[in-house]
Amino acid sequence: MKEIKSHLLLVAGTTTILDLNHDGFLDVKITLPSLSEQMSIVNLLDRQTTKIDALITETQNSIALLKEHRTALISAAVTGKIDVREAAQ
Repeated sequence: MKEIKSHLLLVAGTTTILDLNHDGFLDVKITLPSLSEQMSIVNLLDRQTTKIDALITETQNSIALLKEHRTALISAAVTGKIDVREAAQ
């Protein structure tokens, strides 16, 4: 990636800012995967992001449930419904 950036900066004309519209820059050849390979990449990324989204939702639900359990446990301890003195030892 550094090599590409270095090459692009080399062919970019400069004044006080980079000029990306001149012929040296516009004639740079960039290799792209075939359309079928691009589609395969897109499909893979879609499947992976769907899995990640599901894991995020599951984690958020678990956090909410744990907060509810914590609140119920604190309430039970404060009201004396459970004895926490033995657990503290």
